[in-house]
Amino acid sequence: MLSHHRRCAQLIRKTLSSLVVMGGLLLLSWPAFSDYMATVRAEATISRMEAVYDTMQDEEHTRRMAQAHAYNRRFAGLPCSEDIWDYDDQLVCRDAPSSMMAWVDIPKIHCKLPVYHHTTESVLMAGVGHVDTTALPVGGMGTICALSGHSGMSTERMFDDIRRLSAGDHFVVWTLGEPFEYQVCEIHTVDPTDASVLEPQGQRDLCALITCTPLNVNTHRLVVVGERCSHLPNAAGDDVPIQPTTSVRTVPLAMGGLVIAMAALTVCVRKWCGREH
Repeated sequence: MLSHHRRCAQLIRKTLSSLVVMGGLLLLSWPAFSDYMATVRAEATISRMEAVYDTMQDEEHTRRMAQAHAYNRRFAGLPCSEDIWDYDDQLVCRDAPSSMMAWVDIPKIHCKLPVYHHTTESVLMAGVGHVDTTALPVGGMGTICALSGHSGMSTERMFDDIRRLSAGDHFVVWTLGEPFEYQVCEIHTVDPTDASVLEPQGQRDLCALITCTPLNVNTHRLVVVGERCSHLPNAAGDDVPIQPTTSVRTVPLAMGGLVIAMAALTVCVRKWCGREH
């Protein structure tokens, strides 16, 4: 009777241990899994918009692009006689399945996210927000377009890894299906109230990627500024390998996996030694 109770107690302990290990693995895996699903959703949204742009008539495409450039000219204080649409109507396709205005592709960090008007919390939870006090993402001499994204979220990377970018790296903003290509030229860490880095600089064509920093502290803003360039690797289908990167969220996952693997190895060694004796 006693040995039966011992076997039951051992079975319970083993079951509880297995459940604890499985629960730990699920907790460690959840951020990576959630981020993967968010990436799938973002790419599906972008693919649907690409299909809309592919079927857009040339006249419609030209009209919308001209409107965006006219908006930027008026925004810069230049004379403009055209009847210009309101901000919320710019770069929006009425029959599209999404209200996104563009998408940003950062090959080095494997980041591809839709861009929406404004930087409200609902927008930043869905993708990247366009700072509405800056130019629209259609390029132009003497303009700067600012795109803001979250970082430090528990379930998605968003703009976590733009802190890995350095001078000379590239990113592309796709607007109405056209690529606007930029090379990183400046990186700033500024106070949230400091908007000087978002001011136009002479005749330069600039785009800024913005996120909070340090991670999970968010006392400052990281601003990665790119200048328009004529050609980028991968932008025209070049066979150029993308530099691999490790997301900041994979570090604790890898450490947790290593700890569990070491614990499992220790248990196996103890059992093996017990059998030997």
